[in-house]
Amino acid sequence: MPAAAQLLEHLERQENCKISDASWKRPGYGNLVEVGIPVRLGTIEFAIMSSYGDILIYRRSGNKAEFYDFCESLRQMEFSDAT
Repeated sequence: MPAAAQLLEHLERQENCKISDASWKRPGYGNLVEVGIPVRLGTIEFAIMSSYGDILIYRRSGNKAEFYDFCESLRQMEFSDAT
């Protein structure tokens, strides 16, 4: 959960990003758990969900190659261990 929230915090700072659901900021992480948080980053739309320690990101619309580039950039991110 904390890593997924860190990811959303990182995205929120991006100029071309819009996160439609702020429930992930509340205690318990809101819809981030098992539901998904819709995100628009430039021309791609996707959802981020946390489930049993996994972070799931699925594309809703937009260029598939751009989405794959975004996913590859996530692999390079370093997350803090703070909870």
